[in-house]
Amino acid sequence: MIIILQPCNNGHAVSKHPSIIQGGMGVSISCWRLARAVSQLGQLGVVSGTALDQILARRLQDGDPGGHMRRGLDRFPFSRMAERIWETYYIFHTCLPFTEPCSPALNTC
Repeated sequence: MIIILQPCNNGHAVSKHPSIIQGGMGVSISCWRLARAVSQLGQLGVVSGTALDQILARRLQDGDPGGHMRRGLDRFPFSRMAERIWETYYIFHTCLPFTEPCSPALNTC
């Protein structure tokens, strides 16, 4: 969704509000690159944080391909909580991701 706002002119001053607000994107639904491109143009690019807890848990259950979740948890300000999340949801995989259904109870693919 893109909303175009009219710039507010007050004499020679132009409003500091963005003329474009791009939104309607969610983590794991849309790519962050569009929000970044809009922001680099001086406008407002937004990515929703809805269901981040579920996305984190699922990515850890999928074996954390790329190690992105682990790097994020390593920098989390509450290290005990981060370690508890890792221990609860991380599943080490010996097979390729997404080739077979995961079985968290068995800790294998």
